[in-house]
Amino acid sequence: MTEFANIDKYPFTIRPLSVEDGGGFLIEYPDLPGCHSDGDTPEQAIVNGRDALRSYLLSCRKHGDPYRSPARLFRRADNSGYGCPKVCTPDWWPKPKGKA
Repeated sequence: MTEFANIDKYPFTIRPLSVEDGGGFLIEYPDLPGCHSDGDTPEQAIVNGRDALRSYLLSCRKHGDPYRSPARLFRRADNSGYGCPKVCTPDWWPKPKGKA
């Protein structure tokens, strides 16, 4: 399954959920419409998001639906982290090692 070789290359966004929405954090994969999950912490959202991503890709394969390859990430000009076109990286997202 070649799509799983690239699973960690799919860019995602994480944002806090409001109390009204149940709290925690939402993870979304902008390359794959409707592929999202959540968790109580950003780390848990990432773990749950990977499960959602695997399920999404398996469903596409099973039903013969097309899906996008991972978008290329780029270094943000303001040094706030990495992102992909039209996706915002939150200020609290960890910076790469060695970068201030």
